[in-house]
Amino acid sequence: MSVARNKDEFVSRMRDALGENIANPNDPSEDQVRRYFRTLNGRTQDAIDAYEGYASLFFIHLERSRNPDATVVYPGGPGGRDVCDSFAEVRARGSENGRHVIDCRGFAVMGVELLSEAGFQFSSYMIAIPPTARTTGEWTGHVIAEMITPDGRRVYVGNDRVHSFAANAISNLTGWSPDDTINVIYARGDTIQEATDDADEIVRRRSEDPLSRMGGLRSRPSFVPPLRE
Repeated sequence: MSVARNKDEFVSRMRDALGENIANPNDPSEDQVRRYFRTLNGRTQDAIDAYEGYASLFFIHLERSRNPDATVVYPGGPGGRDVCDSFAEVRARGSENGRHVIDCRGFAVMGVELLSEAGFQFSSYMIAIPPTARTTGEWTGHVIAEMITPDGRRVYVGNDRVHSFAANAISNLTGWSPDDTINVIYARGDTIQEATDDADEIVRRRSEDPLSRMGGLRSRPSFVPPLRE
């Protein structure tokens, strides 16, 4: 299988795999999408192709939106923090020309949930921190997700693509210099909030010790860095 070229082709593959009609071909239901990915269990490349097709045809990154007033806000977890927690939250974001407008957080969560249906194992959420980040709240991060394929390879979900190396997922980020990409540090967590906490800690330690490259999780007030493509 290859990446679907358009919605019709993607939905046709869903219909054939599920053996049923897709009631809303412009935005198939969450249940049908999940069940479709289950049919790809054990077919690693087909699952990756399906994710890249679905993510690029039915979703668009905020920075590619033509609406200058477009925003992405998630209801979040405890306390209503602006952190994406589920595929349902991703699908609930507003649409533009038939595609939901989301950001890297939404793509990462969606990739984890759909590829898990296809037999991939979740490893961790990661936030890329550029070496120039020195002050909490004054830097731009990027969320990706590390997954393990059914055949044991590590892959990285970055927006609407799945990469073999984490560095490839951040190679063309808006506002990042080549030096940022080469010397990036990654925060990690089992949830995006945990990864955000780890990122906050890394930046805090760096502000106190410019040579520090370590981070750690600890309880502290929530901070969500601004995120870009």
